[in-house]
Amino acid sequence: MRAGGKRDDRTIFLAGRSRLQKIGGQGILSVMSAEPAVVALDGEIDLHQSAQVLARLDPLIASRCPNIRVDLSGVTYMDSSGLATMIDAMQRTQSYGGEFALAGIRPNVMKVFQIARLDQVFRIVA
Repeated sequence: MRAGGKRDDRTIFLAGRSRLQKIGGQGILSVMSAEPAVVALDGEIDLHQSAQVLARLDPLIASRCPNIRVDLSGVTYMDSSGLATMIDAMQRTQSYGGEFALAGIRPNVMKVFQIARLDQVFRIVA
């Protein structure tokens, strides 16, 4: 809620300890929960969105979150810069012993991971 009782559309509180936050109008959502920390993305993850995606993951990585899961079920397209962002986040998470996983990958986005053989590198969960 904003001052004066107005609703702030960027943050929606869910049941329990979770918080859903929409980042501007860029189609990026992040969900922070107890364990694992889930960052849900949607739309197209390309050169123009990769920096914002990394900005959502950076606080989790900086705080050495032990288990990060990126929910890609809402992602309709990912280019090489999106892949590079996922690789960077995974490597930095693993550097401190954390676990990094991808979830809910659509078939067309999975094809991009398969072509790059990154489906063999990332931990991918349902």
